[in-house]
Amino acid sequence: MNLKIKLIILSLSVTQTTYAFDKGIGIHPESENLSPRDYINFMEKYKFSSFRADYKWQSVEKKPNDFADGNSKTEKLINMANSKGIKPIIILNYGNPIYGIDRPLDENQRQHFNQYVNWVTTHLKGKVYAYEIWNEWSISKTPTFDGTSKNSAILYFKLVKQVSDTIHKNDSDAKILAGSFNPFSSEQRKWAILLVRLGILNYIDGISIHPYSSLNASSTPLVKHNIDTIDRLERLMKSNSSMKKNIDIYVTEIGFPTFKKSSYPQDEVAEYAVDFIKQTSKKNYIKGVWWYELVDNSENSDNKENNYGILYFNHKEKPIASKFKDTSSKLDK
Repeated sequence: MNLKIKLIILSLSVTQTTYAFDKGIGIHPESENLSPRDYINFMEKYKFSSFRADYKWQSVEKKPNDFADGNSKTEKLINMANSKGIKPIIILNYGNPIYGIDRPLDENQRQHFNQYVNWVTTHLKGKVYAYEIWNEWSISKTPTFDGTSKNSAILYFKLVKQVSDTIHKNDSDAKILAGSFNPFSSEQRKWAILLVRLGILNYIDGISIHPYSSLNASSTPLVKHNIDTIDRLERLMKSNSSMKKNIDIYVTEIGFPTFKKSSYPQDEVAEYAVDFIKQTSKKNYIKGVWWYELVDNSENSDNKENNYGILYFNHKEKPIASKFKDTSSKLDK
């Protein structure tokens, strides 16, 4: 091989960029009958490189200014995951009854929430891949709060801006995610675009989305149609941002309920999941998919919300689980 050919090969190897893509899973250690070892075994069996779990405020601060580990199982799992190279996404979320806070809406409430974030990010420093600020802020609709309103976007932006500084200070290597909205909802898309216009991208590393197309579908949706929608969202956010940089998107929740009256045949759900992960892994701006969820919440097959798992409540496999064995935990684009 002459010198010219060697230089060409070297140039190609240097200029080609590889983008790691994570295949993750949503879990609930606080309520599921699984040990940390069980979780690790299942993640390795089904080739998940990451998991997403709550780290609830009310579990961490049960008395004012008295912070402690929220859940021993979650703590052990985070430590075990680190030793196995499995990356935790931790959700900083929900209110705290000791302060009468459902969600932090004013400056005083945000300060209390920020103190919780300060403790968590100091406590978990170096152990967490990403922190996600709140879960699905925009879906709430009550007589006193409209989650997709302009005011909601402003209040969420203020929360993200404040706590992102704390996260950066305490755990600078961790990524910060925010959003967790459904891009298939026109109201939630408008809400997200307002966040971009407010400047949320200055304070986070990525936008998280929950593309639950099953909510408005009578049959299993087409992967291409749904990814085209996410493509349009990415372009729309970029056009509304004053920042001259790419926008990273993390699909931190997606799934289908396979309950008794479901219009989604299990084999079709399995095929959709594998194809969705395969196709999104080809998009450089999409950094991973975290399927929801590992285990059904109960044996009640009539309850839609309890049947999103890739495993039944008794931990037996659904067709989607066996399909996940055949897909890599990390995909290079």
